[in-house]
Parts: sequence; C-alpha cells; structure tokens
Amino acid sequence: MGVSTATARNLFVCLSFFLFLISLTVPSHPVLAQSQKQAVSYDEKKRQANDIAVTVMVSGISCTCARFTEDIRNVVNDLGPDGVRVLPVLGVGGLQNVNDVLFLKNMDMAVVDEDNLRLLKKKDPVLYANVEQRVQYITKLYNSEFHVLARNEIKSYDDLKGKKVNFNLKDSQTEVTADTVFNGSAAGHPGEGEEGRRRAFPPARSGKLAKS
Repeated sequence: MGVSTATARNLFVCLSFFLFLISLTVPSHPVLAQSQKQAVSYDEKKRQANDIAVTVMVSGISCTCARFTEDIRNVVNDLGPDGVRVLPVLGVGGLQNVNDVLFLKNMDMAVVDEDNLRLLKKKDPVLYANVEQRVQYITKLYNSEFHVLARNEIKSYDDLKGKKVNFNLKDSQTEVTADTVFNGSAAGHPGEGEEGRRRAFPPARSGKLAKS
C-alpha cells in the first residue's frame, strides 16, 4: 500500500524536528567537552603533586646512599594521583641528615648510619632525649666502609695521637664514624681538621695533615 504525499511530508517534518532536538542536547564536540570535564584547577593540581611527593635526604652526590636512593626512585616513581614520587635531596650526611628530618619542613626521610642517634644523644641529652620516638627506622640499605688514608710513616692509630687529621665536614658521616673509631681506640681522639675530602689531600701529602 502506498503512502500519500501529505503523509510522507508529515513524516519528514517530524523526523527533521526530532533530529533538531537531538542536535540541541548532544554536544557538537564531545571530545572537547570530555577534556573540559576532566580539567583540574591550579590549587588541586598543586595538592595532588605534593600528596605523592616523598623527600629523602642523602649525603653528597658521590655518596653510595645517593645512588641507592636514585635506584629507589627509578623503581617506585609513579606520577599518577595515587602514586609515589621519590625526591632525593643532597645534604651533608651524618648528624646533619638526622637534624634535617627532625627540624626542616617537608623533609620526610633520610639515609643515615645507625650510630648517629647515639652520638646526638651524647652531644645534647636534653634536646635529643626522646629522638627514638621522633624518627622511625625503616630498613638497612648497605654496609658502610671507613677508609683511612695516611702518610707512609703512619702505621697504626697510635701513630696519629696528637697529630692533626681531617674528618671531612662538620657533622658529616665521616666525622661521626671517626669519633666512634678513635674514641674507642687506645690512641684516643687526634686533633681535628674540617677540610673537605678533596682539600685534605694536598695538606696530607705536604705533611700538614697526618691522615684524611
């Protein structure tokens, strides 16, 4: 059975009106609308970036702990909203790393040797009385080595008694370990020099320093 011209015209008008209504309710650029819906504000993006950041204080760039922390960063970094971003921070090492975790803002973790807390309590029993309750031990990373570089005539720790030696920078891990080693030896603590490692080599060769 055929459809009359009037009926066909009415169907066409109804279909055109229906398509017009659809064009009003459906966005003409759905991809753009979706991207606008997912956009976040500056403050929200800043909050997300800070929520996943974990700062780790290490010693100098040549320190083993810096390389270990870089490896940790390379493995666990995830910049997603629920991820973790490890941010290594170069510091002095030793006692200063512990102090940075205790007193600096936004310093979450540090790589330190286990004898640091004991020495801090020894230096200031009042300030560090409950330091074990304010920092949390996480894990052991590696064994540290203590190297003694001396002139040819120095054969033992006893030969350093009363002589000037270099313990690297103040509150560095080298100084902390040297304090433990020499105070525990029969030779006692020699005189200290606070030259950095590189600056200590020329005085050691010339005789101004007995050891570095």
